Amino acid sequence: PALASLLPPHWKEEVGRWFAQDIPKWDVGGFVVGDEPHHAMLLGKAAGVLAGVPFADQVFREAGCTATWLVPEGHFITADEAAAKAPVARVEGPTRALLV
Repeated sequence: PALASLLPPHWKEEVGRWFAQDIPKWDVGGFVVGDEPHHAMLLGKAAGVLAGVPFADQVFREAGCTATWLVPEGHFITADEAAAKAPVARVEGPTRALLV
């Protein structure tokens, strides 16, 4: 099912406001690491259900990154997957954005 359809109509604007509140005005760390393209892997480190993909995608968009989900929302991360720290997504973007 399209779980994102359960969200209120203004949820993307809310994510943008939360993101703006959390980002410092001076990103010295981002200046140091620069804008070279890079990637990060999101790991499923605890057993449970993968949830919140629409929110995560919107946060990545706000940061100028993109995510490729390796498992779908609603996937149950097993204890074995958690023990192996199995990747659930690959996020790509400028290095400074990945560190936000």
